[in-house]
Amino acid sequence: MPPAGIPPSRALPPKESSLFKEVLHYYEDRQLKKGLKAADTILKKFPNHGETLCMKGLILTHMGRRDEGLELVKQGVRFDLTSHICWHVFGLIQKGQKKYDEALKSYTQALKFDKDNMNILRDAAHLQTQLRQYDALVETRHTLLRLRPQLRQNWIALAVAYTLAGNLTEAKHVLEQFERIVKNVPDYDVEMSEILLYHVRILEDLGEYAEGLALLDSSAKERTIIDRVSIMEFRARLLSKLGSAEAQQAWQGLIEQNPDCYEYYKGFLSNRGIDLDAITDETRGQALKLLNDFAEQFPRAGAPRRIALTLAVGE
Repeated sequence: MPPAGIPPSRALPPKESSLFKEVLHYYEDRQLKKGLKAADTILKKFPNHGETLCMKGLILTHMGRRDEGLELVKQGVRFDLTSHICWHVFGLIQKGQKKYDEALKSYTQALKFDKDNMNILRDAAHLQTQLRQYDALVETRHTLLRLRPQLRQNWIALAVAYTLAGNLTEAKHVLEQFERIVKNVPDYDVEMSEILLYHVRILEDLGEYAEGLALLDSSAKERTIIDRVSIMEFRARLLSKLGSAEAQQAWQGLIEQNPDCYEYYKGFLSNRGIDLDAITDETRGQALKLLNDFAEQFPRAGAPRRIALTLAVGE
């Protein structure tokens, strides 16, 4: 008798069941010839075993025999319509054919029979991102986080999903909760540094400039944000949006560090009330004077002269 919950058509004797696990491992390790040989051994005794047919088809597609492989996968799905492995393999084949909508439908079908399968959930999340199905993506990322809350990447992926869905407030809450539970962060942890910069960016996009600046300054002091250039750039932008007197000095520091960055001049001038994208006769003269000063201060920099050339009129 097959184990409870497994259809008789899917059940294999212990020897063939062990061999099928080897097929899966061979495929994952890209030992395709060994995987094909093991699959053929099972199919000699059980020619209608859907999961083995699908795995053989998947292996053949990776060996360049796409048409033959696709037919075997379709045949395997027909033999076992309730197998998450069959539907997952079918989805992988469809994704390889760039039929992304169809592939996502196959992943969804696979999840009906194994709703907590990490590999299928991750593959579904990737396609939901690609197809811009952000509400469904949030739900999938929630499931992945529930299954593996100890993985840092699952927290960040959920925050990104909320950001893509346009729900910055929830993205902020996810990051705050993650930062509360994370322990023993070493100095110069690059991943944590990027997560905190992402948090600051979300606060900036929400218009919470003071909170963003406070997080930026405290994290820089504690060495949990280590990208010095990003710290300076965020600080200059946030100080400008807060109307702080320190903003001009912050932009000046960035220009001194890299006098050929157009964005730094744009930020400096914007802080002085000069919008380069909406220049007027009044602001044109002010901008040209400031840019001329920078050109004299940094004679080897091309950016201030190039921006001035764009703004200037007449001869």
